[in-house]
Amino acid sequence: MGSYSIIVMPNATLKGFSKLRIVHLFQAAGMIGLGLIVILSLVPGNYRPHTGAHGGTEHLIAYALTAFSLGCVWSSPGQRIAIIVGLFILAGSLEVMQLWVPGRNAEVMGTAISGLGGAFGVALAAIATIIAHSRLGRSAQTTKPPS
Repeated sequence: MGSYSIIVMPNATLKGFSKLRIVHLFQAAGMIGLGLIVILSLVPGNYRPHTGAHGGTEHLIAYALTAFSLGCVWSSPGQRIAIIVGLFILAGSLEVMQLWVPGRNAEVMGTAISGLGGAFGVALAAIATIIAHSRLGRSAQTTKPPS
């Protein structure tokens, strides 16, 4: 099924959290982020919560946080590219689906900003992983995912 690398070293603990638990937390955060992106993208406009930020900023932050969570767990170059491409496809698909949602409109710029947010989040995950491993004095560890 692939491999993953996480910001912590094997058998390391962080205030009582094992590496496996941290991996599961990042996986859960990524999946929750994906679910929220889909739900909030397809809810009618008058029901959608607003943060007060510009729509593009909301897109960028939501996709970046989701991509960061996913990129910290699935961190081989191929997996990170798949995360970016997948988020671009998701963003485009959701924009098209918004054509049929009352009070919503599809925008190419929304797709672009969302996809760039995904790429930014994956890049931050890559940088965080490199920094964490260099500070711990070891290269990135790759492990088989939990079954």
